[in-house]
Amino acid sequence: MTEKNLISETEYAAFISYRHVDKDREWAEWLIHALETYRVPKHLQKLGYPQRIGKVFRDEDELPLSSDLTDQIKQALTLSRNLIVICSPETLQSKWIAREIEMFQEQGKANRIHAFLIEGEPQTAFPDGLRFHRKNVTAADGTVTTIVEEREPLAANVVPISGVSKKQRDKAALLKLVAAIIGCSYDDLVQRDKAREQKKQNILRTIFASILLLVSLGGFYWWDYTRLKIDYYEYMVTRWAAPEGRFPVSADQASRRHQTYRFESRRNRVERVVLQNGLGYPRNNNNEFSPWHGVAQWHYSYDASGKVRQVEVLDNAGRRLRDEEYSDDLRSISFKNDNRDVAQASLISSIITETSQNKKSEITRHVVEYQQDGFIIKRRYTNNYGTPKGDVMGVYGLAYERDQNGLTIRETYFDHTGKPLVLKNGVAMVNYEVDTGTGRIKSVAFRNEHNNLALGNHGFAKFTVTYDEYGNITDFAYFGTDGKPVLHKDGHAKYTQVYNDRGNITEAAYFGVDGKPVLNKNGAAKFAQVYDVRGNMIERAYFGVDGKPVLHKDGHAKYTQVYNDRGNMIERAYFGVDGKPVLHKDGHAKYTQVYNDRSNMIERAYFAVDGKPVLHKDGYAKVTLAYDGRGNLIEVVYFDIDDNAALYIEGYTKSIRKYDERGNLIEEAFFDTDGNPALHRDGYAKFTRKFDNRGNIIEIVYFDLDDKPALYGENYTKSIRKYDERGNLIEEAFFDTDGNPALHRDGYAKFTRKYDERGKLIEGAFFDTDGNPALHRDGYAKFTRKFDNRGNIIEIVYFDLDNKPALNRYGYAKLIRKFDDRGNLIEIAYLDANETLTLFKDDYAKRTQEFDERGNITSESYFGVDGKSVLQKYGYATVERSFDKFSNVVREAYFGIDGKPVLHEFGYAEITRTYDDRSNERKVAYFGIEKEPVSDSVYGISKIIKDYDNDNLIQERYFDIGGKPVLHKLYGYASILYAYDDRRNRVEEAYFDVDGYPIIHRSGYAKIIRVFDTYRKNVVEQRYIGVEGEPILHRDGYAKITKAHDQFGHVIEESYFGVDGKPILHRDGYA
Repeated sequence: MTEKNLISETEYAAFISYRHVDKDREWAEWLIHALETYRVPKHLQKLGYPQRIGKVFRDEDELPLSSDLTDQIKQALTLSRNLIVICSPETLQSKWIAREIEMFQEQGKANRIHAFLIEGEPQTAFPDGLRFHRKNVTAADGTVTTIVEEREPLAANVVPISGVSKKQRDKAALLKLVAAIIGCSYDDLVQRDKAREQKKQNILRTIFASILLLVSLGGFYWWDYTRLKIDYYEYMVTRWAAPEGRFPVSADQASRRHQTYRFESRRNRVERVVLQNGLGYPRNNNNEFSPWHGVAQWHYSYDASGKVRQVEVLDNAGRRLRDEEYSDDLRSISFKNDNRDVAQASLISSIITETSQNKKSEITRHVVEYQQDGFIIKRRYTNNYGTPKGDVMGVYGLAYERDQNGLTIRETYFDHTGKPLVLKNGVAMVNYEVDTGTGRIKSVAFRNEHNNLALGNHGFAKFTVTYDEYGNITDFAYFGTDGKPVLHKDGHAKYTQVYNDRGNITEAAYFGVDGKPVLNKNGAAKFAQVYDVRGNMIERAYFGVDGKPVLHKDGHAKYTQVYNDRGNMIERAYFGVDGKPVLHKDGHAKYTQVYNDRSNMIERAYFAVDGKPVLHKDGYAKVTLAYDGRGNLIEVVYFDIDDNAALYIEGYTKSIRKYDERGNLIEEAFFDTDGNPALHRDGYAKFTRKFDNRGNIIEIVYFDLDDKPALYGENYTKSIRKYDERGNLIEEAFFDTDGNPALHRDGYAKFTRKYDERGKLIEGAFFDTDGNPALHRDGYAKFTRKFDNRGNIIEIVYFDLDNKPALNRYGYAKLIRKFDDRGNLIEIAYLDANETLTLFKDDYAKRTQEFDERGNITSESYFGVDGKSVLQKYGYATVERSFDKFSNVVREAYFGIDGKPVLHEFGYAEITRTYDDRSNERKVAYFGIEKEPVSDSVYGISKIIKDYDNDNLIQERYFDIGGKPVLHKLYGYASILYAYDDRRNRVEEAYFDVDGYPIIHRSGYAKIIRVFDTYRKNVVEQRYIGVEGEPILHRDGYAKITKAHDQFGHVIEESYFGVDGKPILHRDGYA
């Protein structure tokens, strides 16, 4: 049955109308279960009444995927024989319920509307549509008069009554509804139901004695049936949404494995699955290829028939990530958290393409297809209204091929139409080579549409995996499209792991294509790890290729971690190669974290090497966070080192947020250290947002310190947005404080957009305050775009106010782009309004590019309006580049129209660069056409040598073509020394001549000494020193300058002082 005709082929016994609040929802769920599971007594069945009443409709459970909710409700009402309205005094406030009653009456079924009273009295709880009915009366003369009749609908009442138990009330209400639905007498149904119950009791009494005889034996079997059973498996798959283990693991083996799936079952159902470490504690899934990336626990709920109804998904600390709610047919999976939609990230690993599993989307539901054995073979992305939605890469779903165990052996992608999709980088599928005996993945290969190997995002086309005897991964090896070893983009061709007897990774090392140790991009060749008794990693230390401690690129050689009893990290501290505390590059040596009982972080504090509070680079020493009952972040407050309120880098101390019932952020307000409204750095003190029923932002308003509408930094106060039925933004208009149309700073008051079937933006147009076409500040009133089948933009055309092709501010009217099979941009051409080649601002009309296998641009060539090779503005027609393993440019050479070496405008034909193992640039050298050393024509330098300490540049020296020290042509020194404070602020610069003696910089000093504030790394004082260490005047007339800054780091005051420390006039005449 297709989605479109799901309702049309289904008749419902009843439609339940209710407010979507917890109390009403609970009664609606009870009604569905009670009505659908009630069996009509056999005596009544013999009289022709049905065995069961049939299916009951409730919109949250039964509504099929559709973008038109109203039409689907109408259709469901049409196909429902009865309408049951859940009533309480609050029901009168629901326009939706009133409309459903009205629609049911319009269909001529007013006499089949039944009330279900859960609170209050009929006079205060029944909507007018239940109490009054419009009726047309035809007089003898043919005149038709509409009269309003008061009527008393059938009311099932569950309101508490003294002396009547809840069980009795609920049963009486249920029978009253059943009688009305099947059309029998209520009294008859009650009597027959009582007779059936009495018969059941008699049967139970009869068999009770027999049961006693079997208790001694049956007790054991019942105990075995109801006890919690634990099983361990290498992998987990789902069949018809229910979890199943693959490849059993013994408890002893599980204790030695890095991760194992622990199944907890009772009554032949899996209640919980835990991905555990060797000590039995939950471990987050770190497999980027898994739809359960970041998940550690799954809690399963089932309906009466035994089908999976909901899966509660948690991380290792018990933090709920989402609920996966399944439809009755298991084909729809909605992602929720506290009954709110939860947008899902991409299921494509960032290893395959430029994406991130952290980037959210509008995907709130998956629609899945199963093969005959119950394994998912297709997963389609939609929102909660059934509208197809793509992830950040434009993928609208995945298709799978499975082996006999349900494990994935191939994964492909499809677009919004369901057709196969090739990613921008040329990857069309991922193939998994699975060991049939163990289920372990032996290799993963990325392939193009022709099934040939294709490079993924990390620089390799395939990787292989090796395991130890317990199934722990010991080796990853990477290969290119030719099947030969290749470097991962992080700089290694192989990665190895060593485990302790509990399956914890105690050592990991990196190796090059030659099999020798190599530094990866973080600056280490190896790291070692230590664990606590729960398997939490509490220490990681980095080592170089020589096995000695080495600094990570973030400035530490080791860090330690402490956890609370729920597995939340509550402390991290950094240490240097000498084992002493050291500052992280963000300015702290340690930070601590505090969590609430829902594992939400509520505090983070930063500390210096001496253990005292210290400021993070963003200007605060501590931040506290508060959440509402649904886990929404509602307050953030920043503090300084004295635990006083502090200004965050964005200009405020505290932000307070408000949300609607669906979890949409509808307001955020900012406050200063005194609790008064404060301006965000973008110029507003508060903003409010409105959303449509699909979660799209339809209005944003900005407010000032007085809570009045204020101009936002983009030059407007309010924006109003419109969307098409697929959720694409098709219009946004801007307004000023008076509500009049306002010009955005880019020159328009409104823009409109059009999209193709894939949701790609194909047209944008701009309008002024009067609704007439307006020029964007880049010189066009409209643009159109075309895409290839991979989603690459291949054409952009710009139009003027008269809708004719016109030149934009950069000098072209049309842009043509070409891509290779891997998604690399290989050609760009610029055309004028007549579609002939025209010169771009850099003096060329077309540029072509070539790439290496790692995606680095190895060559650029330039062409003129005649399509022939041309010299661009810097004097060359082609540039060629070479790269090291970290994609650093090590050589850049320039060539003329004839393909021969040519001089760059600055006087050299080639530049070479060398780097240390940490990618610090150590040497730059310039060469001529004959590869002879030459000097740069601007700076007069032939070679630059740089020295570092802990990644800080501490010296820079200049040399001539003969290798001798030379003075910088512009600034007058041959070398410069830098000094830093313990927060990596550059506090000194000293200049020297060719002989190593202090020399005066052309601005009049030999050294600069700087002082930084404690908070934001702002320079608050700068002093100028002469060659003898004495204060000296800068060429602008002062020896010292002091600066004051606002909360955003902007200089708001400068004061100037002479060599005697007294105020002095700047050369422009002010002090």
